[in-house]
Amino acid sequence: MIKRESLITIVVPVYNVEKYLFRCVNSILNQTYKKLQIILVDDGSTDSSGKLCDSFKSDKRVSVIHKINNGLSSARNAALPLVKGEYVTFIDSDDWVDKNFIEILYKNLVKANADISVVGYYISPEQGKEHSYFGKDVNVEVMDSKQALGTFLLHDGLGVTVWGKLYKTILWKNIRCPEGKLHEDQYTTYKLLDLANKIVFDKVPLYHYYQRSTSIGHSSFSIRSYDLYDGIHEEYSFIINKYPDIKENAKLERDIWELVFVNMMLRANVNNKKIIKKVHQHISSDSNIIFSSNHLSRIRKIQMWLFTHTFYIYKFVYKNIKNRKTL
Repeated sequence: MIKRESLITIVVPVYNVEKYLFRCVNSILNQTYKKLQIILVDDGSTDSSGKLCDSFKSDKRVSVIHKINNGLSSARNAALPLVKGEYVTFIDSDDWVDKNFIEILYKNLVKANADISVVGYYISPEQGKEHSYFGKDVNVEVMDSKQALGTFLLHDGLGVTVWGKLYKTILWKNIRCPEGKLHEDQYTTYKLLDLANKIVFDKVPLYHYYQRSTSIGHSSFSIRSYDLYDGIHEEYSFIINKYPDIKENAKLERDIWELVFVNMMLRANVNNKKIIKKVHQHISSDSNIIFSSNHLSRIRKIQMWLFTHTFYIYKFVYKNIKNRKTL
């Protein structure tokens, strides 16, 4: 066992999750690592979530912020000035974590002398069987920021999410989640990886991501959905300017996310010809990188080939055969 000396802060943004909040907070209170500051941020909930938050204050490690609703980024940002821990992590209020989640994150971080520690996660769909995103690979990797961003870009583990990671709190000194935007993690995580001198990644799954049909990633397309498209390109521009050595990885990441965005439009019957044309140009110009990559599945490569060569067939296949599932 490690010496439990460092205070670790856990931030939980809460909005209308009365059905899931006990599961989430209970998994935090039962952590094997006990030296915790737990900040629950009630972001103007209209159900009983706010009262439930207050009920957890019987545990002295728990404090509650009640604020006017302004979104996930605002809730996270509201907690950051109150963070007392040397390290901080974020858990979404409809998710939950294994009892050794914090202990393993912290143990790995201390052992590697890292600034960020990451673990794998389970995807737990609202309907369907829970499965691990990374399988049973238990290898632990230690990377510098460029190596971590290269891995992050190739979807080899370091995902875009803010959750599932333990950070030195100092990394957040000048970083805040963008308020008023959806897909806020797309604007945030790469900046933190860039600031870190060392990142340790353990693929053992310890975080349970509850995939609700009403979550941001699965809700209907709107004008705010374009935040994802803008975030993709902000991230891409930053990385190719600072890390030209991993430009090919950045192009793959951009092309994958652009195709995801087009899929979102197709599901919503949105026909933005300008964006579709631009994505077509990017994927076509990057075809050598795409089809020589060992990091893309055969299915993903087929998708990209269909998209660039026979868009109408791609559209038909996606909307009808895939039955509106995100690819």
